[in-house]
Amino acid sequence: MERRVQVVVGLLLLGTLLALAFPLATTLADRRTARLASERDRQMAVIAEAAASGQPVAELVDRYHDVYDEPVLVVDADGQELSLAGDLDTGAASVRGALRIGLVGVPPVAMRRILPWTTADPLRGAPGREDGEVRSYALTRVDTSAAAAQVRRDWALIAVGALALLLLAAALTRRLSRWTMRPVHSLEAAARTITHGDRSADVLATGPAELRGLVAEFNRMGAAVDRSLEQQRQLVADASHQLRNPLAALRLRADGLESHVNSTGERAYAGLTKELERLETLLDQLMSLARAQEAGVARAGGRVTVPNQVVGTVIRERVEAWRPAAEAAGQSLEVTRDLPEVEVAGVLDQILDVLIDNAIRYAGPGAHVELSATETADGVVGWVRDDGPGLEPDEWHQATERFWRSGDQRTGSGLGLAIAEELAGANGGRVRLRPAEPVGTIAEFSLRVAS
Repeated sequence: MERRVQVVVGLLLLGTLLALAFPLATTLADRRTARLASERDRQMAVIAEAAASGQPVAELVDRYHDVYDEPVLVVDADGQELSLAGDLDTGAASVRGALRIGLVGVPPVAMRRILPWTTADPLRGAPGREDGEVRSYALTRVDTSAAAAQVRRDWALIAVGALALLLLAAALTRRLSRWTMRPVHSLEAAARTITHGDRSADVLATGPAELRGLVAEFNRMGAAVDRSLEQQRQLVADASHQLRNPLAALRLRADGLESHVNSTGERAYAGLTKELERLETLLDQLMSLARAQEAGVARAGGRVTVPNQVVGTVIRERVEAWRPAAEAAGQSLEVTRDLPEVEVAGVLDQILDVLIDNAIRYAGPGAHVELSATETADGVVGWVRDDGPGLEPDEWHQATERFWRSGDQRTGSGLGLAIAEELAGANGGRVRLRPAEPVGTIAEFSLRVAS
């Protein structure tokens, strides 16, 4: 919008300047042409009148030629040469025609407008009269080079002045349009910042009064949304924390009942214990999700920084840490390529724990789990690949949604991938699942290289 305003205003200004500059330029050229023609007509008339009165004109002709370096021819009423100075071809058709017209008393025509590129030297003459009869005629070939140079200088001054005015108007237009659009740019920057998780920055309420009200409302809306999201995160964290105490007490009571359960209640007791463990896991992951969201917002706002991690080192460490669990499940876990030794935000280990845990848990006995990573122009991309059964075709896009579990999964809370996606997104990356060929799952993650 700002550029369109500048273009429209610039075209209008350019049209206005051209409409003023062209008439001024032609007026100056006409004025210079008329002045030159008037001077030459007057000087030729003086020489012709002297010849008509019988005075010797050779001295006048020579003086004129010396001063203006233009040829002069003076003839009598019969066309006979009285005096000649300079190089003027008296036999040329143009010269004979000018003499013939001049000797019959026809007034001279207006000189053609002299322009900056004019190179032609027109003929100019005046008759000498006595008792109303034409007795002589003086003719010269006018040198227009000096007049053309003057017209060029005049036009150059006009062009420079017009260009200066155009640049000044463009600068003022740019400044005015930027001042007008400043609230819009601030809104755009704030929206982009909010998209990346930082909701702390207000939009500067500067610019036209019509937009300042919009900016103020946007700031109030952003503050309300931020409060609402903060309250939701705090509610999840507080609820998870507050539920841990009664859950721990309930677990102690359930453990105390183990020795009093008879054979008919063992199955129900085992189910109760299993549900308690599942509830404890769910509360732990809810706390982790709340902390990941809060840390992501803090990092996006530049309020919290975490130590960087070297990709290759972290992947090798996590592989060693998870290898016993993979072997216990009858699986193999290995790194398949050279790893980049670049630094990323210090959440890579948490993301890898989630992805490796999912692969070991759901790939099944005998599966192969492979880790790899590579550096790209935008950061680092890594993969955790297994050759397990994978997901149904309509389930891949749901894998990172909160509390989602595949139809054949009876364990897990459905929060692990959501936590990994939250951690990656807060650091300029993402996590997604896609099918492997011919079978299996590829959990792909990306992170920005740390500055």
